[in-house]
Amino acid sequence: TAESESGLTASCTVTADQIVDVKVDETYTRYEEDGYSYTYMFQPEETGTYMFDFTYVNAGIEWIAMYDGNLSWLSKPYGDFQYEFTAGETYYLNPYAYVDYNSDEGDESYISLTVTKLAPATGIALSGSVTGREGKNVSLYAEFLPENAIKEDISWETSDDSIISIDEYYGQFDENVDLHLNKVGKATITATTQSGITASCEVTVTEVEEITVGEKALVKDSEGDFSFDDNYFKFI
Repeated sequence: TAESESGLTASCTVTADQIVDVKVDETYTRYEEDGYSYTYMFQPEETGTYMFDFTYVNAGIEWIAMYDGNLSWLSKPYGDFQYEFTAGETYYLNPYAYVDYNSDEGDESYISLTVTKLAPATGIALSGSVTGREGKNVSLYAEFLPENAIKEDISWETSDDSIISIDEYYGQFDENVDLHLNKVGKATITATTQSGITASCEVTVTEVEEITVGEKALVKDSEGDFSFDDNYFKFI
């Protein structure tokens, strides 16, 4: 809570994510000529959905594989990797890391892994362009709330397809959408998650401005001389 000298106050709630310990298992870690195939062992105390986040310093990750306690292949993670884990089980996350050869000799190179237990999403927020000219495309983006929310696939709808139509979804969870602005007017765009959470915003399509072309314009060439050019005109 913050309070001004005159007594005005404002408050907000700060939520701390639950960070889970992981450790490198040297038994399954291989050191190769061009990189390192680390193996992280993860044993969750609680059943739930967890997210893996890698940090790189003068290094990168070419691929990642995940196995259960019997070393049976489970998944090849990508993007914002989140997975449902069972308490008491053992899991192995196996990223193949490589050194950034653009780094200077002697620079330290490493990767680190943070595992966070996620919470169910309580909402989504939309951002992006809410106005544009007829015939153009604009984009909207959905953000899951809170920040550590479990992400879900999203579907998009328009209240009037004749004014604004859905062009395409993209992103790991279809959290982004391109809209085509068909004609002047307004339409409501709604995003809906698999669990039924929705968010909407109104997008406005404006007229295309008419530009009157006047006489040819004087153009300065590379020699510093001015002349009328057939490719350049004054706008009125």
